[in-house]
Amino acid sequence: MTRITDLPCEVISTVLRHVGKPKDLFSAVLTCRHFCASFQENPYVMVDIVRDQIAPALLPYAVAVLEASNLDLLTDETTQALLDQLREETELPSTPRSRLLTMPLSWLADMSRLHSVIHELVTIYANSAWEHLLSNLSSSAHLLAGDPEDADKGGPRAFNDCLSLSPAEYVRFCRAFYRAELYFCLFTAPADTRGDPKADPDGGIVAGVAFLQTLPLWENEQLGSVMEFLGLQFSKATRDVLAHDVQFGTWQVDYVYSGVLNHERQTWISQGLSFVYHLMMEPSWDVKNESLKRTYGAESSFLSRTLFYMYEEVDISVKDAKKQSDSNETYAVMFRPLDPRHDSDQGPFKAWWAAYQEMNIFALIATHKAGFREMAFVFWDEDRLQRYNVLELFTDTAPRSELEMEDVRSEILAMEASHRARKTVWQRGGRGYWSEDDDSRVVWTGEFRR
Repeated sequence: MTRITDLPCEVISTVLRHVGKPKDLFSAVLTCRHFCASFQENPYVMVDIVRDQIAPALLPYAVAVLEASNLDLLTDETTQALLDQLREETELPSTPRSRLLTMPLSWLADMSRLHSVIHELVTIYANSAWEHLLSNLSSSAHLLAGDPEDADKGGPRAFNDCLSLSPAEYVRFCRAFYRAELYFCLFTAPADTRGDPKADPDGGIVAGVAFLQTLPLWENEQLGSVMEFLGLQFSKATRDVLAHDVQFGTWQVDYVYSGVLNHERQTWISQGLSFVYHLMMEPSWDVKNESLKRTYGAESSFLSRTLFYMYEEVDISVKDAKKQSDSNETYAVMFRPLDPRHDSDQGPFKAWWAAYQEMNIFALIATHKAGFREMAFVFWDEDRLQRYNVLELFTDTAPRSELEMEDVRSEILAMEASHRARKTVWQRGGRGYWSEDDDSRVVWTGEFRR
């Protein structure tokens, strides 16, 4: 009987090309010497696997993030050169295969792992956003528009549909996460920076603002939406640690405030998408605790804060800026025409316009729109928005987001009380898990006891 190991190396290489991901390739190669030899004869099979895994429109971003994370020296010149290269490659159908062929196999594996993380984050965000969107639609008077019989045809009243992202929507979601990760890699400042981000040139924030200002307004809103999502997921994943660990109480770590004012949270999120995803998936309280302490006080990109402040000096209404975009270079970039090679769908712009057209530019990344970001309102195709009669929803006041649902004042008072109590426990030699009603899990290491 013919065995698979009797097949020539060329055939085995063809088989290996279809395993799906580099980690699966490595597993297959380790199964027998013949597979290993076949891979050694054609190691570039991994390039084809990565190209199959990552959409052509996303590959330039995947490469840029990888190169940014591996730069030996991060300077204004190296940063700008990388961004220039990214801009050039996004105008092409895809990153040339020759670029990938020159990369170490470990880089390709890292690229694949990051994309897998982004894919999982996109899946979580998109499904959660779709549920929030349908929930708000179901309680909205806007649903009365349209023929009720359309429900049988998948029309405005068919609100129990399972989400299936279009290819354009999937790329749009992924691209925003890649841009966030690229920002985390390139633009950092000391974690204790507290002032205006544009007033800290040594931290690279000025360059970060320049990078963001090359994007149209609704694509920066996509970045703001991603940061809202990451903030919510981080809060859910870490609150039990930050609210109960004795040492974090001594450090007075804020686990209540959301958004730009929570510097510790923004610093942790800046450690990257893989770091946040690890915290989301990690079941162990101790492992999360160790990860958070290891990165406490690290450098931060302050992406949320930069987005919040970057337009603060642009005192003009969105409508007036749009009218002047044909003659004013600054506003022309803000309202950059859609490029068919980039993203020609009008859905994100129309949703953004519905929400922001009556506002001033300086207030664009205002936190009171967080409820719309929770619905991923600037990511959906126009066809989806029209099918579900969604756009009118975004002209109303945004609902409170999940992070805003709490009674913040009572939460703050409780947090401050826990800080004081945990500091006392720390001074008496207590470590580990503290609870207001039960300190049996505190480990006493000093000479003092309860």
